[in-house]
Amino acid sequence: MRSRPAVTSTLIGARTVEQLRANLASLEVTLTPEQLAALDEPSTPSRDFPAAMTAGPGPMLGFGGATAEGVAPGVADAAQQPSPLLKTFAGECPSP
Repeated sequence: MRSRPAVTSTLIGARTVEQLRANLASLEVTLTPEQLAALDEPSTPSRDFPAAMTAGPGPMLGFGGATAEGVAPGVADAAQQPSPLLKTFAGECPSP
């Protein structure tokens, strides 16, 4: 957790002196980039429903300087891109 830029502190839950010592000893462990990548890969969240539906109009809904995953919304850019939802349905729905 210490390698994460957004983590400013780590909570520990030691009930005994031995657990406290083990937790404090973990401060001496430094993981390599390869080890961190191996731990990150299975825990990376997937973008499930409704991510595909909100990807197109989502940036237009941003306000107040908010960012999502470090990306600031660009209203002009988002307005020029078709919604992924429309792309999905365009190929699957028969034309009238």
